[in-house]
Amino acid sequence: MYVAVTGATGKIGRWIVHELIERGHRVRAMVRPTRDGHWGNTSPAVEEMKRCGAEIFPADFADHESLKQFVTGVEVIVHNGYHHINEEEHPAEWTRLNILSSVIMYEAAWKAGVQQIIFISSGAAYGRGPVYERQRFGVTLPIDERTMTAPRGMYAAYKSCIENATVAFKTVHGMKASTSIRPLGDGVGELMGFRIYDDVGAFSGLVKKLLSGEKVILKFPRRLVCVDGRDIGIGCDLLIRKGCVEKAEIADWYLLGNAPITPGQFVETLQDVFGRLPVEVKETANDFVCSDADIVKIGYQSRGSQVTLREHFVELANRLGVRK
Repeated sequence: MYVAVTGATGKIGRWIVHELIERGHRVRAMVRPTRDGHWGNTSPAVEEMKRCGAEIFPADFADHESLKQFVTGVEVIVHNGYHHINEEEHPAEWTRLNILSSVIMYEAAWKAGVQQIIFISSGAAYGRGPVYERQRFGVTLPIDERTMTAPRGMYAAYKSCIENATVAFKTVHGMKASTSIRPLGDGVGELMGFRIYDDVGAFSGLVKKLLSGEKVILKFPRRLVCVDGRDIGIGCDLLIRKGCVEKAEIADWYLLGNAPITPGQFVETLQDVFGRLPVEVKETANDFVCSDADIVKIGYQSRGSQVTLREHFVELANRLGVRK
């Protein structure tokens, strides 16, 4: 399929682009140029996507005409983009750039004949939902797609809002198989291993401290989930393929994650790659409970959080030039 990906230079987006191309799709990658016409600090990601065969397309959520051009001619949109400004200080501008621009892009996609939208949402959409359910029912219920949402903060509200818009466009305008993916995270006992293109990001600071000999005490829930952009890209490919043949079987949203691991397995994986390090783990209670069955919904076969985590640590070790 011919797939347009927003947020293509981000921590998740660049892996979505890579995985979709690896699986035979043609990909148009949205890239926002800086005011002087260059790519700014996204240059490494842009060059990487060019090497893997992506079509680089300049567009910006602040430029609605560019959004309309971006979605013209493609068959599928993977909407992963997000315009980062301070939503607390500029809530109206933030809403225009993210929520309104997303709806404008969806409208343009519908009018251009786009048949499928996959929105990359977030576990942040759950917010306090599972906590409220525990208060209502007296037990902590396992989360799944039906768990109530109660987003906290504008980012989570944006994710929840565009989830609903995605369903609305599918229902009202007949877009087949449009759906949202909620990567497990944001308070659900998560670890996001993004494997970004430099040595700044998830776990990088932690590993640098440990390698310098500084003792670190980590407070983790009893069960953790580690997902990354590669996992999400695999999920997008599966949904695109299912959307071609199983329209009636595609749900409005999916929870995506890998089989959970324990804090002990986290340390075991860390030390397997980097050797013995002065790290201590203290377990904390989980507000959210998820079972393996809850987080494998798309047809995605969970590789396990430990596999994803180890891949992340190996790549980080290579970037830092340090191995056991």
